[in-house]
Amino acid sequence: MTINNTRQLKHLAERRKRVAEAIGLRDEILLIGAGEPMPLPEGSDQTYPFCAHPEYYYLTGIDSPGGVLAFDPRQRSSKRWVNFVPDVTEAEKTWEGRTQLTGTPLPRLEPWLGARRGRPIINLGASLRGVRCDESDVARTREQFTHVRRAKDGVELSLLRRAATATAKGFSAVRRHL
Repeated sequence: MTINNTRQLKHLAERRKRVAEAIGLRDEILLIGAGEPMPLPEGSDQTYPFCAHPEYYYLTGIDSPGGVLAFDPRQRSSKRWVNFVPDVTEAEKTWEGRTQLTGTPLPRLEPWLGARRGRPIINLGASLRGVRCDESDVARTREQFTHVRRAKDGVELSLLRRAATATAKGFSAVRRHL
């Protein structure tokens, strides 16, 4: 999903609201990492095709490395979620065709966390370097997050229907060739 219209942004805001209500954090900071590209084993400068961590993608709709979605339950509702995105380099623009994502620049994450020093952190999604958390808090929060995702929303149902239709057409085409 590419974030390019108001309807998609509203849908993601609704998802975030459902997740925030379900996990019920009071003082803890929630960080959800997108992950980083994995290098190919032969030591070249190439990587496997990137796929953002599903927990990050579910709440952002962004399939790009390096992002961190942060949640602070103490903030007023419009400021609770902050999407920190990495700056796109000239090399990424040239070789990969990437464009700059909308969000708060990733270098601002450290000062954002500094302003919340001393509060517990829960890291979902991809693990973030230097972030320490209580694993029982992570397990509890991940279980609640997963429970919220079990009920499929309209966008997910639409994607599942499209996938089922495409699969049926594919099997039908294969059957004709067997």
